[in-house]
Amino acid sequence: MTTALARELERLTHSGVHLADPATDLRDREVLDCDGHRVGIVADLLVEPDTGTVRLVEVEDGGVFGIGRKSRLVPVEVLNGDDPRTVYVERPRDEILAVDPYRPAEGDAEEEQYAAVYAAYGVTPYWTRAGG
Repeated sequence: MTTALARELERLTHSGVHLADPATDLRDREVLDCDGHRVGIVADLLVEPDTGTVRLVEVEDGGVFGIGRKSRLVPVEVLNGDDPRTVYVERPRDEILAVDPYRPAEGDAEEEQYAAVYAAYGVTPYWTRAGG
């Protein structure tokens, strides 16, 4: 059964969307877990088109010369760090890599991935929070 979530996010790259806060552009930063182990690189940001608010980051991991590379979404609520080259996920690497890979889709299938990511990280989705 498909649920109509009505959460439209756009990938920042090639979208024409402008960030509400340019300092939240984390693209190309190295992603480390809570223990400092490398997870991947921020490949893109999923942004609310109306507000320019970053909600999820797309992290590419693994692969050799692009073969076997996987993308995973991470909620911004579990990120920290103020280094302009690095961002930390407040979870161990194994937990991050256990999240299903991200596959861009359309409509409800895309939105269901967002809901699954928030559930995997134990974070309340932005669309259910007061003022979300």
